[in-house]
Amino acid sequence: MRRTALAFGLVVILAGCGSSQTAPGASPTAASIPTAAPGNTAAPGGTAAPAAGITLTLLPNWQKVDLTREALQNMVTTLGPSNPQLAAALNQLLTSGQFSSFLLYALGYNGTAYIGNTNATSFPVGALDLDGLGPLMEGQLKNIGVANFSSSKVTIPAGTALALKYTLTVHSGATDVLVTGHAWIVIQNGQAYQVTFSCNPPDPSPCLSQGDQMIQTFRIGG
Repeated sequence: MRRTALAFGLVVILAGCGSSQTAPGASPTAASIPTAAPGNTAAPGGTAAPAAGITLTLLPNWQKVDLTREALQNMVTTLGPSNPQLAAALNQLLTSGQFSSFLLYALGYNGTAYIGNTNATSFPVGALDLDGLGPLMEGQLKNIGVANFSSSKVTIPAGTALALKYTLTVHSGATDVLVTGHAWIVIQNGQAYQVTFSCNPPDPSPCLSQGDQMIQTFRIGG
């Protein structure tokens, strides 16, 4: 089950990994608050995923994606001609059914330029604690090519968390893209809750900084 949860996060790293991606439906003169994606009724920013047992307050330039089959299909159809890489990644979530296991998925923009994404998942760990989970996560990440890995324990509103930092080279057509990832894992009552931010080049620092800010709003159980 832990391996499955990690695979979910890696699928989302691939979504929109091209640094030139623009917000769906946005014009070149759009403000920093993104236009809602086609078929997506969620408003930019705000508290996300309360019905999933967690809360995370998104900044105004982050757009929650509705995790429904209809919304994802509409996005895949609309984005296909202009952003086939993002459309393919979303279609993979759709056809595999993996989207139903996400608690949250959102895209971040700087103006109309895509800067990264976040996703939240949950998976059972039984009696495993953060000290036992850390080496397992490190091993799985390094097996798929992660570099610059580090981990530490930090305190966030949801509780004591295992904070992971790493980079991963993603193949996007003929181009290699270096994605920077930050993830936080909290365990409550034998259930692990993971929030991951995957940030794009050429400068991942705005996305990472915003992720550090948003994780301070992460809570479990409302």
